[in-house]
Amino acid sequence: MAEENRTITLMTGTLLGATTTGETVSVGSFKEGNAAISVTAVAGTNPTADVIIQHSADGTVWFTHTTFAQATAATTEFKTMANFMQFVRAKFTIGGTATPTFTFSVKMTAKA
Repeated sequence: MAEENRTITLMTGTLLGATTTGETVSVGSFKEGNAAISVTAVAGTNPTADVIIQHSADGTVWFTHTTFAQATAATTEFKTMANFMQFVRAKFTIGGTATPTFTFSVKMTAKA
């Protein structure tokens, strides 16, 4: 019997002003689902966080699939995803001054 849904954590933790790319995750034959970002704490001066989900057919060449609204405070956002390739990952780019910091998670539920 085929798996109907799979919950995947793409990134979680606390990040200091940097660009960070999460680990590559194979979603197998799943091609649609939902993604969510949850920012629970923000510090620093003028902090910004840009979060995207990328996808790839081979785990080497990456394309932007889903872009979330820029986070500047605690927030939660959900996106519907369709037609993604076999591999996915999240990329978090932080900006601001005085050591901008974000505590967050990026998760997706892949659907059959």
